[in-house]
Amino acid sequence: AVKRSHCFHKNGHDVDCQSSSNLFMIYFGVMEIFISQIPNFHKIWWLSYVAAGMSFSYSFIGLGLSIAKTV
Repeated sequence: AVKRSHCFHKNGHDVDCQSSSNLFMIYFGVMEIFISQIPNFHKIWWLSYVAAGMSFSYSFIGLGLSIAKTV
């Protein structure tokens, strides 16, 4: 969504801006595989802070894109 929004701002809204999510899906899959290999998963207290930060970041990206679309 961010790449597509940037393309629209750069080239105008009449241009067909296509963006692929494949790279992000690959990164997410690699992170899942890495995290699943951690032996003492229940002792990683900082992981919930990372997850909360990622959740808030995603929410702010969505909020920013929706505000940019309405303005």
